[in-house]
Parts: sequence; C-alpha cells; structure tokens
Amino acid sequence: MKLLFCRQCQDVVSLRSSPRLCTCGNSGGQYVNHINAKYWGNDALLIGFNNGSFSIALHEQKNVGDREDSYGRRFEAFIIPTKAPSVKKVQNATNETIFHNDTLKWPLQAIFEAIAEANGTRSMAKEEWGAPGSIKAGEKRKVKGEVQSRVD
Repeated sequence: MKLLFCRQCQDVVSLRSSPRLCTCGNSGGQYVNHINAKYWGNDALLIGFNNGSFSIALHEQKNVGDREDSYGRRFEAFIIPTKAPSVKKVQNATNETIFHNDTLKWPLQAIFEAIAEANGTRSMAKEEWGAPGSIKAGEKRKVKGEVQSRVD
C-alpha cells in the first residue's frame, strides 16, 4: 500500500488509480497499475506499508482484540525511496502517463510491452494475472476495460 504525504500541509492521502491531491494541492499521485505509482510536487513524499505485516496486524486486531498493554497492533511502514522501481516522480498529473521507455524503472511495463509486441498490437491493456495456466500464452485479460495507448 502506498500513501502520499505532503510536507507542506502534513496531509496523508491513499493512492488510487485516479489522481489524488493533498489538502493544499501542492502534492499528488496515483497508481499506474496495481504495483507502480507516479507522484508529483516538491513537497511530496511516499510512504509504504509492508502489506504482510499490515495484514497480520489487522487479523490479530479482529480476532484477538486490543492488546492488554495499551499498545496498538504494530506493522511495518517506511519511506519509499525516490529510486524505488515501483514509483516515479513526474512534473504533474497529465504528463508521463505511460512509462514504456524506462524498462529499468518499470519492469512490469517492459513485460506488458513485450507481450503487446509479440501479439502485434500497439496498445497496452492493464492485465490481471490469475493462477498459473489460467491465461493461455498471448491472451490478455482486461481489468474494468481500461486500456492505455502506447505513445512513441
């Protein structure tokens, strides 16, 4: 899970597939797919949750309840570094909507591009990968009909 923190207004916003802004509007971000995100603003900082430890804390809170020592359930959170492969800082929400040229920064996009090239298509459908063998080679499964055009 990725959260946007604005150092200017101290707002914390959960990233979604549509652009989200902090209260002051100086920082924003959004998921590009289920892993990769883009963000913008000089005051923007991304926070990540360790999904595994967060899930365990939620499970324990639901099934065991409050801790007797008055401390809350702990989970791991961290500042996402600007050089992390799953994030990219951009100038604003409208530019750099597709990251197809930066294969080292966006490894999943390189896989999607290779599949699209092999199929002879120039569009980049968001894909949802099921259990092994559930999608035949070269077959794509669209998620909510979202398609991004590739720009050369």
